[in-house]
Amino acid sequence: MTLDTLVPRTKSGKIIAVVLAIGIILAVADHWMHLFGFLPLLIILACLLMHLFMHHGHGGHAHKVAKDNHDV
Repeated sequence: MTLDTLVPRTKSGKIIAVVLAIGIILAVADHWMHLFGFLPLLIILACLLMHLFMHHGHGGHAHKVAKDNHDV
């Protein structure tokens, strides 16, 4: 998909694009606080997902002591 296919070429296409852009801006401006309400949930979800997907690098929660370290 190139930029040429995204740009409306007709007058009605340009009007629809402007109306949609104004609608999106107004919707975000009116519901800004609702979006911030979900931010703590998104942070918690990100922590959970990082915990699940990043434990494969160090062996999970199995904290094994190396054989040569227990003698010290």
